[in-house]
Amino acid sequence: MEPNKVIVDTHALFWFILADKRLSKKAKEILEYTQEIIIPTIVLLELFSLIKKKKMLDEFPEIVRRIISDQRIRVVSLNFDTLGTVINDNLDLESHDASIVATSRLLNVPLVTKDRKIREIYKNTIW
Repeated sequence: MEPNKVIVDTHALFWFILADKRLSKKAKEILEYTQEIIIPTIVLLELFSLIKKKKMLDEFPEIVRRIISDQRIRVVSLNFDTLGTVINDNLDLESHDASIVATSRLLNVPLVTKDRKIREIYKNTIW
């Protein structure tokens, strides 16, 4: 049974918005049909950094428009519960990845990610 909501990490969101072939078939299907796509705020900041790095800043407004126009998307803020989970879990991840995993754990929602290190440490993932 497919989840009715998922959390998405930066590259998965980027590839989904751009219909990039690097998004796995399973991730694509789930992101197309799930009822809710949850985006941690850190993912939006990372998305901006990724777009800047790829010299695609002129496309950023359109990418943001696509995110905003998808009624299934809900942005969740970093909060003290997330911070506490990051501290308690003490995972061997960079802080931004640890906060994404913590959000997934707190909401008990699978995380769509290609990140191998995250998938090795945290099992509630989809790729």
